[in-house]
Amino acid sequence: MFATPAGWSTTTRPKGLLLLPPGGAAVGMIHYAERRRPLASIDELIAAQGVPEGFVAAGEPVREAGASDEGELTELAVIRGALAGGDVQLGFGFVLLDDYYARATSIAYGARHHREVLDAHRRVLAGDVHLLGRLRRRWFRYARPPGWTETRDLFAATLTAPAPTSARIDVIAAIPNHDGTEAEVLGRMVPRHGGTSRPITTTAGLVGRLHESRAPDGAVQILAFVADACFAYVARYRGPRDGDGPAALDALIASVEPLAAYPGVVHARAAALFAHWAA
Repeated sequence: MFATPAGWSTTTRPKGLLLLPPGGAAVGMIHYAERRRPLASIDELIAAQGVPEGFVAAGEPVREAGASDEGELTELAVIRGALAGGDVQLGFGFVLLDDYYARATSIAYGARHHREVLDAHRRVLAGDVHLLGRLRRRWFRYARPPGWTETRDLFAATLTAPAPTSARIDVIAAIPNHDGTEAEVLGRMVPRHGGTSRPITTTAGLVGRLHESRAPDGAVQILAFVADACFAYVARYRGPRDGDGPAALDALIASVEPLAAYPGVVHARAAALFAHWAA
C-alpha cells in the first residue's frame, strides 16, 4: 500500500484502487491491484496487459527498472501513442514480490498531462509497502541469455536453450546467506558432486565458486554460487559440456544485480498507508 500522491484522490474498487488526478478522469487515472498471481517474467507481465481498443503505439515501450522505498524490485513500461485522435500515454508498472506482484497501470490523455500522471505513477511504485521484511527468499535481477526462453515458478525459474539443444539453467530466488549455505546448496542441487571447483567474481563484485560434475546420464552439471553479506545467488546448468550452455551460465551469473543495491527502509508509519482499505 502507498500514500496517495498529493492532490490525487483514491477510491476503493472491487478489484483494487482507482486513483484520479486533480483534473479528474479527463486527465488520466491509475489503477492499482495488490497480490496478483501468477508471477511471471516481466516480459510476460507487460505483454499480458493489453491496450485500449483503437490505440496505436508510436514506438516500443520505454522500460524503467528500479526499486521501491522498501527495496522491492519494480518495473515500469511506458508506451506513447494515439487514441481517438488524441495523444495518449499508457503505463504498466509492477512491484515484483516473492510469490505475487502488485500492479499499477496508468493512462494519461493529452500530451500536457503525460508528465503529471507518469510522476504520480512512479511515486505509487516507489512508495508501495508490503512489510515482507528483508531477509527472506527474494527475486533478483539477471540478464537472460539471448535466445533462451524463461519459465518462472514461485521461487525458481527455468531457462531453456534454443532447439535442438536440451540444455537448461535453473535459477532459484536469492536466499539468506550464512556460514554453510554454499555447502547446503551444493549438497541439495548437485548431490553427487565430486568434480572440480573454481572461484568466480561477478561484474558487481559478488564472489563465489563454480562447481562442475557429471550426472549419471553423462550430462554436465555446473552450479554457480555467489554471495554478498546478506544473500546467496544460485544458478545451475545441466546439459552438454560442448556448445554455448556453460558460457550462458557464466554470462547469467556475471550479470546478477545484488539486492544490497536496494537496501530499503522500514516504514515507521506503515499502518497509515493502509487507510485506503478502511475508507
